[in-house]
Amino acid sequence: MSFLKMTPKMSSTPTATDARGDALKALLIEVTLTHFHVAAVSRAIAGPSDLTNGQVSLLRSIARGPCTVPELASERAIARQPVQRMVLELESMGLVRMKPNPRHKRSRLAALTVAGRRRLEAMERRQSRWAAGFAADLPLRELSRAAELLRELRESLAEHAPRRGDAT
Repeated sequence: MSFLKMTPKMSSTPTATDARGDALKALLIEVTLTHFHVAAVSRAIAGPSDLTNGQVSLLRSIARGPCTVPELASERAIARQPVQRMVLELESMGLVRMKPNPRHKRSRLAALTVAGRRRLEAMERRQSRWAAGFAADLPLRELSRAAELLRELRESLAEHAPRRGDAT
């Protein structure tokens, strides 16, 4: 189903659907603005590092299991080329290695090296210490529900958002 088919028809009188749409727009604006603060905090926690936030994000995805560059790009809803560049940079740093893909001759699998796993684990430990202190006064139930809601929203957007080249 295309995203356009899911978009409600505009009416001249406000409805509950309009209110939900406004609430969703407000949430998406907050998520976008929050992203910039998360990136700043992530850089501060990492300390002096030669890794960008995008590279760290790729390491996290690859840590879940070997994957192809197109899979990494699809997960981020971005073009394959910038992901390919980042993977090559991570490979040149010795944090990722490319290995044959038994399902596809040309699309190799990115996997963490031992050095990549150690580097990611060290970053994760620093982030966990910071998060535990920062979250001490935040309600666990609300944090869990917020994470669940954002996951559901991300999955729905991934399923219904227009793809590159689709008419909008």
